[in-house]
Amino acid sequence: MQREPTEQIEPTEQIELVFMPLDEAVEMALSGQLPDAPTALGLILAKQKLSA
Repeated sequence: MQREPTEQIEPTEQIELVFMPLDEAVEMALSGQLPDAPTALGLILAKQKLSA
């Protein structure tokens, strides 16, 4: 399934949209497998908020 981007991205940006379970994404964030710190932090905080 492809979606049209809703925001303009920089020509040098590389964005890959990947759908996966939240738990798997959080594990990737905690193990350092995500190169983007704001994304990793957002996933961890989302998991924390949803688990409360």
